[in-house]
Amino acid sequence: MLQDNHRVKYTALCLIVLFANGVLNAADWPTYQADNRRRGISEESLTLPLYEQWTRHGGYSPAPAWPEMPAQHDYWHNVRDLNPTNTYDRAFHVAVAEGKLYYGASAEDAVYCLDARSGDRLWVFYTEGPVRLAPALYQGKVYVGSDDGRVYCLDAGSGQLVWSRCPAGSNRKIPGNGRMMSVWPVRSGIVVQKDVAYACAGFFPNQGVTLCALDAHTGQVIWTQPTDVSAQGYLRCSSTHLLVPTGRTAPVAFDLKTGKKIGGIGSGGGSFALVLDDMIVQGGNEKGQLQISEPATKESIVSTPGLSLIAQGPMIYILKKSTLCALNRRDYLRFSTAIKKIEKVDRKKRTRGQTQQLIQLQAKRKACLVWEVPCPESVAMIMMGNTLLLGSQDKVTAMSADKGHVVWTSKVKGKAYGLAVADGYLYVSTDQGTISCFGQNPVKTSDPSQGKPSFAEGPSTWPSKGTKELARELIAQSTVRRGYALVLGSGDGQLACELARQSDLSIVGIEEDALQVRKAREQISGRGLYGKRLSIHQENLKELPYQDYVANLIVCDLSRVQVDRLPEASKLYRFLRPGGGVLALVYPIDAAIQDRVQAWAQTVFDDLAAHKNSTHAWTLARRKPLAQAGQWTHLYADPANTSCSNEPSVTDTLRLAWFGRPGPRHMIDRHHRSMSPLYKNGQLFMYGNDRVISSDAYNGTVLWETPVPGSLRNGMMNDCGNMCVDEDTVYVAAEGRCWLIDVATGLSTKRYATPELSLPEKTHWGYVAVVGDQLFGSTQKPSSSFTTFGFGNDSVGQIEGDFKLKALSSSLFSMDRHTGQLLWRYENGLVLNSAIGMDQDHIYFVENRDPKVRTKKGRISAHLFCRGTVHLVALDKTSGQVAWDSPFEFPYEHQVFLSCAQGQVVIVGSENINKS
Repeated sequence: MLQDNHRVKYTALCLIVLFANGVLNAADWPTYQADNRRRGISEESLTLPLYEQWTRHGGYSPAPAWPEMPAQHDYWHNVRDLNPTNTYDRAFHVAVAEGKLYYGASAEDAVYCLDARSGDRLWVFYTEGPVRLAPALYQGKVYVGSDDGRVYCLDAGSGQLVWSRCPAGSNRKIPGNGRMMSVWPVRSGIVVQKDVAYACAGFFPNQGVTLCALDAHTGQVIWTQPTDVSAQGYLRCSSTHLLVPTGRTAPVAFDLKTGKKIGGIGSGGGSFALVLDDMIVQGGNEKGQLQISEPATKESIVSTPGLSLIAQGPMIYILKKSTLCALNRRDYLRFSTAIKKIEKVDRKKRTRGQTQQLIQLQAKRKACLVWEVPCPESVAMIMMGNTLLLGSQDKVTAMSADKGHVVWTSKVKGKAYGLAVADGYLYVSTDQGTISCFGQNPVKTSDPSQGKPSFAEGPSTWPSKGTKELARELIAQSTVRRGYALVLGSGDGQLACELARQSDLSIVGIEEDALQVRKAREQISGRGLYGKRLSIHQENLKELPYQDYVANLIVCDLSRVQVDRLPEASKLYRFLRPGGGVLALVYPIDAAIQDRVQAWAQTVFDDLAAHKNSTHAWTLARRKPLAQAGQWTHLYADPANTSCSNEPSVTDTLRLAWFGRPGPRHMIDRHHRSMSPLYKNGQLFMYGNDRVISSDAYNGTVLWETPVPGSLRNGMMNDCGNMCVDEDTVYVAAEGRCWLIDVATGLSTKRYATPELSLPEKTHWGYVAVVGDQLFGSTQKPSSSFTTFGFGNDSVGQIEGDFKLKALSSSLFSMDRHTGQLLWRYENGLVLNSAIGMDQDHIYFVENRDPKVRTKKGRISAHLFCRGTVHLVALDKTSGQVAWDSPFEFPYEHQVFLSCAQGQVVIVGSENINKS
């Protein structure tokens, strides 16, 4: 168990922590937040004021995995103004030792080593994925994890690889967070203790997550443990336990010697972490709070507003959103523990004595506050000596630990998420990609700004003129400008670089020769282009690890790689995106080579097109759509509401293909049950908050985002779909109009209004469906659908549960989808929106003609709608004439749905049996 020894002297505790971290000097900062417990305390004290010594900008700002803004609110849990929890990679956090500074670059897939005194670059080591967390330094070695799924051990002096290990045991790569990366990224950082390096690979439990302990010197596996946690953020450890952060949720403890799972720590997640003998702290969670837990029981002691916490000697310092406070450590923990014990007792069962004691304890805990001062916009905190250092927007501030007085401040560029003190210097990392060094002696500094690299820049000799022309021709003839491209035989990177310059493609160059890989990375990085848009992987061309269907474009440079070094055409074919993915085989102008290329490609591809210019020849082949691929074009798959895509190839061995954008900020809270995503011809259409977002269904590339004001609808189980798609158009009902949006560009081409009917008041467009050249719709009252979401009366409880209101339409109609010309309209009784469907010949619906069901808002519960006689009506789809009309008495009370297939119409619903 985690020890809880309040009698341990704090000075002794500090010595123990330093000893446990190895032989590094006390003046070093060998890992994130100084040590494996993440205390954030430097034992040295700098003389203030401090002066800027140097500032470095690597060219690219950090590329965080997750969007800056989370969902705005959590309506289900009644939490407003959510705080981001996964903020661990918003700056280049540093580790410093022996006069050298090390950091991982998330936008450049690299580990950098700088001279800590001058900021000059000493070496760089490239991985094959973003390096999101700070390195760990141990006995002359640098340890990092990468999104490529590997743990790396490097020589601290030279940057040479000592060893690397893939904990998951597989190299499969997919698009994730906008990059080509491993299914099992190492986003836990590395913690090294007593010659053992600990890491966790993967954060999708159903894909497999591996926790491992490796020999720090050799990389040999000591133990591995499959687990079900979503590891994100910095590992931390005590003498017996390893704590794994999990993003939004609570961290989980594992036995340090065996990897055996012990259990969760408290509740609530966040990127801040701290483990001491008398407390475990995590935060800030979505509520913007820190949670302090008791080490022995792992139960929460207290939850308090805060982003960061320092515990030093008899004091606790808590950084909040707008203030910094100091508390008496021993009493605060003692009173919080006593308060928690009483709070566990049900409020109704507490004795009067317990209630009075609780009030007294809360007053005593409040009295633990020593001081509190304003510190707006602060996001990070560490401590040196008797001084607290705070990072905030565009500045770093030093405050006295005794009184909270500001004793020094300096400007920086960006939000200062990263702070470190080592060997007489302060290092500040910001979200703009700058690392600034502050020292105790004034020096003359130069302008650090390098500006963001541009793909339009670069010397005319590299890439060559012929390569530039070839790239232009390939992009023009393939018509592929967005998505992912694989360049096989990328050599020194010229062609891959030029394809990136002339398009919006994310390029992965693939090369077998290690020397060429190194040369390409140096060439591209030297021009500030390496990373987010263009990276080079060293892979065996015959055993490529990429996800099926991932590539919009594959280019094989056969001037650098022989045809017989390529994988079989059928293997390469599987990487191409169905329905438009293009293979380009580039080769010298030579008839014999062209014949070999044609023979190789014809084993799979039917239509080959040969081209050439003055310097190159190439053959293009385009992949056809998947045979019999299913579609999902309406709310419940199709206009018939079958909820069946007729996809023939789905099996029970589904696996993750991609993940990432658009992110939660503009999506509707899932508990509000909004419109389902749609799929057509390899394109995904997502329904957001008054917007439609489209992405490539095969690799997640966001293609366009179109605002559609007034389109928001919730509670679709009580309504009908208000979005559908056909071959060329997305149709979205928004208030009184239907928007027509081009599927290729996202541009709104037309807007059709509801037809004028007998209703005197304004009408909205309710139902929307498309079959052939006909667009179908319904008119309803503006208040019929649920068009807002929020708390109170707009909560989830309004749409979920028994006897909830259903949306009603007053008429149905059909238009020519090309012109908007009205073809027919039907108006009789009130139609239940959730029970409208159609097949090839008819549109079917459930209708009530009793005037009593007409309500002011155009909504009614199912049990009132179905009371008495209702009618199941079929209209001729083309003319709108009644084909048949059958009266029914339905027993349904809560839900009513209609679907049709193979000449049958099915009405289903729900009711309470025996009033239960």
